[in-house]
Amino acid sequence: MGDGSAFATSGHLAADAGLAPATSRSGSSIRGERPSGRGGRQFRRVIYLSAFASLT
Repeated sequence: MGDGSAFATSGHLAADAGLAPATSRSGSSIRGERPSGRGGRQFRRVIYLSAFASLT
């Protein structure tokens, strides 16, 4: 990932990590938004652990 210059916005970073919300749709049914989970598992783990560490 380097210095993060590959991402234009924080939204792009969140999408790459799989943390950006995604709406589930099936026909006419639209379900709520939740994290897509499509990014790298280790990258998401680093983001979560960093967030928890900043709280303490």
